[in-house]
Amino acid sequence: MRRWFGSKRRLTVSFITRDSEQNLTRAIAQARRFADEIVVGVDADSRDRTWELAGDLADTVYRFKHPNQLSPAHMLALRYCRGEWILRLDDDEYMEAGFERIIPELLATAHFTHYYLSRKMVISETPPRYVHALPWYPNYVLRLFRNDPSLIWKPPRFHSGYFVAGQGAHESRYSILHYEAMLCSPEQRQRKLQMYRQGGGEAVIEAYYGEKTGERRSFQPLPKVSAPKAKRGGQWIDSRVHVLQVQPFPAWGCRIHSVDLPPRVCAAQEVIVTIKVTNTGKMTWLPQRASWNWPQLNLGFHLKSESGELLQADGGRIAINAHVPPRATVQIVGTFIAPSKVGRYLLSWDMFSENECWFEQCGSVPFDTVIEVESERASSEASDPGAKAPG
Repeated sequence: MRRWFGSKRRLTVSFITRDSEQNLTRAIAQARRFADEIVVGVDADSRDRTWELAGDLADTVYRFKHPNQLSPAHMLALRYCRGEWILRLDDDEYMEAGFERIIPELLATAHFTHYYLSRKMVISETPPRYVHALPWYPNYVLRLFRNDPSLIWKPPRFHSGYFVAGQGAHESRYSILHYEAMLCSPEQRQRKLQMYRQGGGEAVIEAYYGEKTGERRSFQPLPKVSAPKAKRGGQWIDSRVHVLQVQPFPAWGCRIHSVDLPPRVCAAQEVIVTIKVTNTGKMTWLPQRASWNWPQLNLGFHLKSESGELLQADGGRIAINAHVPPRATVQIVGTFIAPSKVGRYLLSWDMFSENECWFEQCGSVPFDTVIEVESERASSEASDPGAKAPG
């Protein structure tokens, strides 16, 4: 991936669009107020001059075909963005006047990997008015994030937005101005709503596309900007068409080298377990900061009988509280609680991302260990054979 050099942190504005020749010029012109780079991904099924227009005005342009799900197109965009930070906008969205003043502050904050920006649903431009009511405002969306693909995932769901690992913050001083209600006809909005319903969109979509009721407030009008000039030297136009496939999970991967666990334990006993594991995927593992952050990475196991019968599908949770980039190896120490019944058991160890997947589903191979669970009496007798001798 290409990068600029210098002390200033660069910002790329990324658009993914289709049939937008009516909106794209203004969107790019407004983004030029503050962006160091404009990247446009164009749906190859566009029927108007969107591709030609993007090629005239953007710094980087590429094309794609998708399987009725845009998540792989959002991930593809990361290959083309060169700035240290990315701001993703739709072709009917503009940043509120004044946003350019706080960009250096936002991008220079080292401990944040992403920002949730508030969004205003514009219903009038003359005079400038937006709906100051739920669910249209503040409607925080994760749109500004560090350009580190190892931290970023776009789930294959409508309106899920990007997931970004690390610590984030909410920013409401300047909002995204969403012009969809003005630029889309009622028929177009109904088609979009139907598409979201068919794709399993969340229930909030129903209210979001409903009648705009609530207080109307004014916003700072957008500055007048001239149409951007056609790009020349240094432009990157990739004319090939990427045929995309939906990936159900992030590029997780691990290799467990060893599991240090006593071979014999008492029923329901809690013991220390030490696991040596390497990150073989493309995603960085970060320490857990809060229970609602993505991802929640843990080591766990499937509990099986000695013959291989599955007894418990997901046992144990040992948190990955370490920073582990791809190809790095780490030692994780946690605790294990033995089964309550006596017997021999097979533990099939693996990592998992909470509410998402086990790494085996991404191609990793679980690590198997066998333990003997004994009664507390049998264990004490084995450790003190003299106790069995006659007095």
